[in-house]
Amino acid sequence: MALSPSMFRMILALGLVTGWASDSWAQGDAMFTMMDTTVADCIGELTDSGGLQEAYGNNEDLVFTVDAGSPLQVEFIGAIEIEPAAPGGAALFDYLVLHDGPSLASPVLDTLYGLINNPPGYVTSGALTVHFVSDASAQPEGFHLRWTANPPPPDPPIAILSGLGDCPHPAMTLALSFPIECDLIDWNSFQWQGQNGQNWAMDSTVAINLSCSNGTTDGLILPFVEGDFLQGNCDITVQLNVGVRDACDSIWMLPIAGQWSSTDCEATPLVTLEADSICAGGCSVLEALPRGCGPTVISWSGSDGTASSGDGPWTLCPDSTTTYTVTAIETETGISGSQNITLSVILLGAWNPDTVLCPHDEWALSQGTVQGHWEGPGVSGPPWIFSADSSGPGLHVLQFNTIGSAFCSSETTVEVLDVHVPEFVATCPDSSPFELESTPSLGVWSGDGITGSTFDPSSVADSNGLASMTATFTFSGCADSSIISVQPPAPLVSLGNVCQSEPSIVLPDNPPGGVWSGAGWSDDDGMFVPEDAPAGAIALTYAMQGCNSFASGTLLPIQAGPTSTSCPEQPGFVPYPDFFPSGGLWDGPGIVAEEAETGFYDPSLVPNGQWSPLVYSAPNGCTDTLWMFNRQTEVIPDLLHLCQSDTSNLLDQSTVQVTPWCGAWNSASAANIEYVGDCDWNATAELLPMGAAEFTYSVNGCIDTLTWVVHPDSLNMLPLVTCIEDSSLPLPELPLGAQWSGSGIVAPDASAPQIWSWSPMEAGGGIHPLIWTSPAGCTDTVLAGAEVAPVWDLPFDSVSCANSLNVQPPVPTYPGVTNSNAAPTWTIDGAIWTQDTTTLSLGPGPHEVQVQWSGAACDTESSWTMDVLPLLQVNLTVNDSTLCAGVGTEAMAVAGGGLSSSEPMDIVWSDGGLPLLSRILQPDSSSWWAIHIDDGCSDPVSDSIWLSVLPPIQTAHLTGPMECHGAPSAVLLDAASAINVLHIVEGDTLGAGPISLDVLAGNTFSWTLYDPQEGCSMDTNIWVPSHPPLTAAFGISPALDCIPWDAQPIRFIDFSQGADFGQWTWSPIQVEDQQASADSLDWAFALNPNLTLTTTGTWEVQLVVNQNSGCTDTTQQTLCLLPEIQVWMPDAFSPNQDLSNDRFRPRGSGVKEWKMRICNRWGELVWEEQHAGLPADSELKPATDLGYPIGWDGANAPVGVYAVRLEGVSDGGSPFLLEQALRLIR
Repeated sequence: MALSPSMFRMILALGLVTGWASDSWAQGDAMFTMMDTTVADCIGELTDSGGLQEAYGNNEDLVFTVDAGSPLQVEFIGAIEIEPAAPGGAALFDYLVLHDGPSLASPVLDTLYGLINNPPGYVTSGALTVHFVSDASAQPEGFHLRWTANPPPPDPPIAILSGLGDCPHPAMTLALSFPIECDLIDWNSFQWQGQNGQNWAMDSTVAINLSCSNGTTDGLILPFVEGDFLQGNCDITVQLNVGVRDACDSIWMLPIAGQWSSTDCEATPLVTLEADSICAGGCSVLEALPRGCGPTVISWSGSDGTASSGDGPWTLCPDSTTTYTVTAIETETGISGSQNITLSVILLGAWNPDTVLCPHDEWALSQGTVQGHWEGPGVSGPPWIFSADSSGPGLHVLQFNTIGSAFCSSETTVEVLDVHVPEFVATCPDSSPFELESTPSLGVWSGDGITGSTFDPSSVADSNGLASMTATFTFSGCADSSIISVQPPAPLVSLGNVCQSEPSIVLPDNPPGGVWSGAGWSDDDGMFVPEDAPAGAIALTYAMQGCNSFASGTLLPIQAGPTSTSCPEQPGFVPYPDFFPSGGLWDGPGIVAEEAETGFYDPSLVPNGQWSPLVYSAPNGCTDTLWMFNRQTEVIPDLLHLCQSDTSNLLDQSTVQVTPWCGAWNSASAANIEYVGDCDWNATAELLPMGAAEFTYSVNGCIDTLTWVVHPDSLNMLPLVTCIEDSSLPLPELPLGAQWSGSGIVAPDASAPQIWSWSPMEAGGGIHPLIWTSPAGCTDTVLAGAEVAPVWDLPFDSVSCANSLNVQPPVPTYPGVTNSNAAPTWTIDGAIWTQDTTTLSLGPGPHEVQVQWSGAACDTESSWTMDVLPLLQVNLTVNDSTLCAGVGTEAMAVAGGGLSSSEPMDIVWSDGGLPLLSRILQPDSSSWWAIHIDDGCSDPVSDSIWLSVLPPIQTAHLTGPMECHGAPSAVLLDAASAINVLHIVEGDTLGAGPISLDVLAGNTFSWTLYDPQEGCSMDTNIWVPSHPPLTAAFGISPALDCIPWDAQPIRFIDFSQGADFGQWTWSPIQVEDQQASADSLDWAFALNPNLTLTTTGTWEVQLVVNQNSGCTDTTQQTLCLLPEIQVWMPDAFSPNQDLSNDRFRPRGSGVKEWKMRICNRWGELVWEEQHAGLPADSELKPATDLGYPIGWDGANAPVGVYAVRLEGVSDGGSPFLLEQALRLIR
């Protein structure tokens, strides 16, 4: 919907529209005074010629026309005050006529005169013509009207839409029938749509930049968003709103639209496949969309013989790779197009049949025809190999997966049979036959000495009872083998004496296949471990099939003790009192030599942090080592913080690290500390007081300390309230490490590290959150308020005017910062300042003003002195209170009191005169005159005076008939009303009338009637009627005393005035051609005739001009015409000094300057000469005025032919050129 001007003005007034107000609204109504003119303003005000302040003039006949191109609404502002008509309405003296149209011939809306307090309003059909007429008498206030145009809504531009470039179109263009302002384009309203509701996205930023470069545009470029171009045949409609200004600059938001049909695009459909590759047996979805917007039939056919049509989408499940041809036919245009798309079917080719493998087998997996990989136990590659040894026995599923968008896979199952036998079997030649072990038990054994699954050692042993053979076990195509060793039992292995402290001993497997056992034997390590066996005899058995071998020895006892720790500060001690056997000696760092038998160890002899091997040598020859780590007791960290409500274990290993471990904790502050076993301790903060609590850790006789600082969970403080000018407030003393932050916080100094304070002056006025934070993470916030009292910095002028306005207690210049509702208490001269107090009631002089205020924490008091000035006064006087008509008198107003007289005052006279205290008053009739004085501060005052105006002297005169301008005439002067008046003409007193005067027609003279009794006079000017002035005058060009012949034609420039017709005449006076005769030409206005005379000499030119009334005037001028130029040069000369033809020079006349150049046959300059300022119409002389010869004397020049070039200017100013050959002879 378009906004009408009235609606738009309302929105503008409410501040809802910015930047769209027309220039006329922004600058206010145009103001005009009555004059002969035509304006086109849509809104304006018109007053009479006196404006808003003065009366209109006498003898006015003014026409003012408003033509804004639309109907106008006319209303008057205030009353109309025009001189009323004569009694009975017989004659109108002054009047105002309103015409409905552009001229006085237009219909009359109304004729207005007299006093109209509530004038009506008017509406025109178009232009308004205001005609105002006044006579020579009264001058009332006049009129003041206002007009407002109501133009019709403008038409929006015609929009023509078209595509940009070839299809696919990147943009559209919208041509407009006339330019529009870029700022008035509502881009947010833009939309375009296809015939079936299709939409496209426009890049509005690019559109604005491309369409608008200089403020206006007659065409919009509408680009599609990148990638969303128009690529099909469509009927497209574009719509948006633009602002158009009407005849009065009001803005109308109007919709414009453009339509265009694209027919140059292909019909090829837009084809997509859900997946362009599928696995064998899979499916994909085909979708085809038309490019255009109109009805379209889509069909497809596949290379596998499948086909369909319709809207789709279609599910495709081909057995092999298939190419589909999709065709679209636009039914309205008949345009068709096709596109091919291929759906690939992936035939893996990577497959293996389920199979069974034997241990140790490897299986090469198929690589397939597409890229992919195998997964599963025992798989490695590429190249892809399955290893039965890597997978182990059992069923294994192997999977092949493709790499790419089509995730295809195949599986195969591999069973690895569990077929195995012992690697070695040991037996003796005389052992009984025995069953061979195998998995599974079913299967076939083969080899020497084997019957079924039974092996007979004696059947294979040689004469020495030795044999070594391989027995093969076969099951289900899989084979494994055992190496059977046959030999007599090995001799006894003697270990001798073995100390319990010795390292593990390896025993021989002879032959391989047997198993060792006995005290101290470790199956895991496959060795004899002395420290795991009891002291005494060693008995170990190597068991074979049907026979055994043995190992023996003596295990000597020894034990020095386990690894231990010590503290450098603890007293000496025996690290392991239970060492054995006794009777040996100790040695090593820290062993006291005198106590070598007991193993006494002194930690103070060993550096801190050192490992010490303490070696015990037993009497049985064995040695053993006890390792001692000597370490100072240490707790890390030594200082921790926690909140009071913390329930965690204060001695947890994740929080506190101790060295050496497994010491004891104690604390005088913690009644609930307890040992929980396995060297762990537990303690909580439940019973700890606020502040520091010390824990001690002791081990090996050494101690270290841990300090826990307990912080409160919250402070439970009340808010702080203080005046900003108060000193700092101390904050609660807190455990070590806690801190305060916030505005005004003052950190503690080194002398009192726990004493924090808060400074209200540094914080500033207002409520400030003070944040307390402990290292343990406990935190609390305390609110601190700094109240600031309000400030009244000289809240009023120290000097005040006396007036009747209520003086209210002032608001503070700074309101302060407070939550208090306390109000200030104001007093004047000790009394409460009431709401009705005025400076007028206080009276002139000084007064004491005081304010008191008390807030929540602050108190303030201020006082000032206020001086009240005397009352403003004015006294109006005039030089003469009785006046002649049209005569003024000086009025003087004397103002006093109030502000100083040097301060500007508003001065308003009752007639709207200039704001001066002294002025001339000139009333039209008897009336009151008043002056109003306002110094802008005091109560304004007024004074008035009555002025009496005498009746004016009326004049009467008669003039003679109309004469030619300047012809004799007569005037009769008389007084119409007053008697005994004197006539004064041009300053000469002629006495009482009537007076008859002889005058010249067209003249004006002054006439004064003077009443000697009242001292009044009436001045006027009398014009004697005449025809318009007539003057004959002309000029001649060129303006020369004598005109050269070649300066013709001669132009006569007409300066005549007042002529209706006339005649030009030129006559010879003294001319060369005596046969020349006079001639003439009719005069015409603005015609300046050109004249070419036939002969030289003196001529007279006369101009006679006439008026249709019979008046005439004549003028004439004389001109002379010079003869024609004549110049020549001889073609030879003989410089023989015989005084005959000795110099070469030009001859002739009519030349005012010349220049001559002479060159030889090779173009070399041999002579150059020039002369200027020659007298007009004279012969060229052989010598200058000083007697110097003119021309070339040929001195020293050889006989021959020379080239001469003569340039010059004639008397009339025309240039000339002569070139000729010159022969020099002697």
